[in-house]
Amino acid sequence: MADAVIDLTNVSDTASESGSENGSSLSDEVQVPPALEDTGREQLRVAIDNVPEDRLRAIVKELVDSAPAVEAAMMQKLVATKKPKKRAAVEVLPRWEVCMHCEEEYDASTRRRTGECRYHSGDLEVDEDSFVDWDEDCHGPMDTPAKRRAWPENFIWNCCDADGRSEGCEDAKHVPGGHRKTRARY
Repeated sequence: MADAVIDLTNVSDTASESGSENGSSLSDEVQVPPALEDTGREQLRVAIDNVPEDRLRAIVKELVDSAPAVEAAMMQKLVATKKPKKRAAVEVLPRWEVCMHCEEEYDASTRRRTGECRYHSGDLEVDEDSFVDWDEDCHGPMDTPAKRRAWPENFIWNCCDADGRSEGCEDAKHVPGGHRKTRARY
């Protein structure tokens, strides 16, 4: 079978061949995006950065359903397979997971190793002695996400007594099941 030519321009051959008396053609009236040169590509990246997530997800799903090349690329980037232990079917799972311990995104298709995940097994608590002359009636509560970010040294992990700047006291392998949205690091 001969190689098929796939036209991605959405402009028919007849549109480009038929012209009007003033020199314009039907293709002048068709709204085809410009070729992705540097400025066009940059504008596309800006649009991707600014489109709402639900709309972007819908667009990606539509492209996956309509373009086999997009489907293949998305399968490679987003889906991993797990080799069965016995004669079971191959398990297909998301390639990118969020660790339930450290909340970091990781590639589930790579081999897990101890030490890739550093986290605290306890809770981050206020060290009231570090908030010198703090009056909650005047200054507001000590334990807020904003204060944890601004003064992490004023908070203590109850699992290891390290302050809020500590990276983690536990070394482990990543475990799937974390939140899909990345949390603010304290």
